[in-house]
Amino acid sequence: MKSFLNTVWDTENRPERIIFLNSAVRLTTEGSDVLDALALLERDGVELLSCGTCLEYYGIKDRLKAGRVTNMREIADTLFTASRVIRV
Repeated sequence: MKSFLNTVWDTENRPERIIFLNSAVRLTTEGSDVLDALALLERDGVELLSCGTCLEYYGIKDRLKAGRVTNMREIADTLFTASRVIRV
């Protein structure tokens, strides 16, 4: 995942948003190996969204270090209005 996110940052065609769901929310929290890559993406305007319910489920909502907390309504709106959705 670290290599993938670094490659995403290194490309010219970056996504507008990256949504982190289920256990992927751990990537955006304290201790994650990909925080540096996420910081670069965020600095360059990529919006990082972590599912709040997922963060609460894992008990790590207070450890979020990259992006912001979102809810299922925003996630659904983002997915339904996107011209392209890439799943990894």
